[in-house]
Amino acid sequence: MSAIHIHQIYYNEQTRAQLDPGFIPLDNTDNLRPEWYEFWVIKQFLEQNDLADDAFYGFFSPKFGAKAGLTAAQLQALMAPHQANTDVFLVATAWSQLAYFQNPFEQGEFWHPGIFDLSQQVLEALGLNIQLNELVTCSHNFAFCNYIVARKSYWLAWKQLADAFFELVETRQDTLGDILRGETSYVKRLAPMRAFVQERLPAIILQQQSYRTCAIEDAAHFAIARNVFQPSGTYERATLQMCNLLKHRYYLDGNLEHLRSYHHIRQNLQLIR
Repeated sequence: MSAIHIHQIYYNEQTRAQLDPGFIPLDNTDNLRPEWYEFWVIKQFLEQNDLADDAFYGFFSPKFGAKAGLTAAQLQALMAPHQANTDVFLVATAWSQLAYFQNPFEQGEFWHPGIFDLSQQVLEALGLNIQLNELVTCSHNFAFCNYIVARKSYWLAWKQLADAFFELVETRQDTLGDILRGETSYVKRLAPMRAFVQERLPAIILQQQSYRTCAIEDAAHFAIARNVFQPSGTYERATLQMCNLLKHRYYLDGNLEHLRSYHHIRQNLQLIR
């Protein structure tokens, strides 16, 4: 069985106290680049450490337990039966949003207006021929919050894209660079726009390359985000489950009927705005 190295980031004594003892503490008390959130910490780790070929690595925020509803022991127990046939484990959070929206960039537009077109401009600036209006994600090819546990091959691909994105944000001297270095709305405060673009980059990596993925999810008991969806009756949960299933089927076989059915079914759900 492959070794599993899941690191949990802490920023101060308060966040250190939140860590799960089953994860490896990752010290970011210096917090030299807070505007990058966990992106900076992951990037620094990958620059300073050699990864083993046959091991899994993950980098979680101190809020992992609250967001994912899992302990380290529970997560590793769920992963264990699938390790031999998996390159990337995706731990589902915000499951109802993951299921409903076509991809995380569309979901991002709900929370951070302008991020969809901005992200398309980023991809074009990086020379990536991916059209976000055609990108389809589900619980098997994306996870929010960088809640990903993966082998070396994934993290090398992540770092390659991360380095290019970091260089773009840090050096671009035009409107695109200014917006990326600016802020966006986040709940009831402002936060760095770049952090929300980088969080969605795994969708691009998993679109570009073929990985054996495994979703760690509780599709039967997930909480429905009431700050996103209006209550829509008895079949609301089943509708979201079907949305995710149809997107997964499309991801596997490219059959457009699955995608059309997904778009038809999701019309039964109403957003709060």
